[in-house]
Amino acid sequence: MLAINGFLEWFFLGLLSLLVVAVTLFGLYMALQLFRNPGRSPRPPGSL
Repeated sequence: MLAINGFLEWFFLGLLSLLVVAVTLFGLYMALQLFRNPGRSPRPPGSL
């Protein structure tokens, strides 16, 4: 199925996997921020 025998192929496969993992972690972080209760944290001074 996958016949990868060159350095560039492995490099781009690793880079793509790293990007997919980073985007997944960022999406999970944003979902957690979205569903967290924002009423607990006090407002910083100077904000309206």
